[in-house]
Amino acid sequence: DGTILEIPAAGGDDDHYEPDGSVMNPFDETTAPLVHPQDSGPVSVGTKHAVHILRDLFGAEAATNAERRKKSSVVFQNLLPEKQTTKAEATKMFFECLVLATKDAIKVEQGPELGAPIRVRGKRGLWGDWAEREAGGEISNQNEPEPAAVSSTAVAVEA
Repeated sequence: DGTILEIPAAGGDDDHYEPDGSVMNPFDETTAPLVHPQDSGPVSVGTKHAVHILRDLFGAEAATNAERRKKSSVVFQNLLPEKQTTKAEATKMFFECLVLATKDAIKVEQGPELGAPIRVRGKRGLWGDWAEREAGGEISNQNEPEPAAVSSTAVAVEA
């Protein structure tokens, strides 16, 4: 019928409402996950591939050193340089990063401004043995071939 419903912000003041900070955890938050990656469902071959790329990038020391994990991050755009990566490869890796973030294996953060760099930081869950098990989920059920390795050059990891 064309009716438009307006839902007021907290306190009923839509025009001057400013949230009390982000609802997201800080980027360097290292608390234990509510759901461990191994308990959050099957893992596709593509996700396992992304896990191994990120593990190699952050290094073996980050597997056991919480301080190293907290201080090491990579800018997504540097992980997959625009001139060397196809849109399809970048899209697949971005999707896998979102999957890994939902499994609490990595932290993904982007600044509030449009086009801000996307930072990725490994969390403790990235190094669990859950990614070593046989893949499951939609991709493996379709019997798709394992994605080709993304060719990449050395990427600086900020510490």
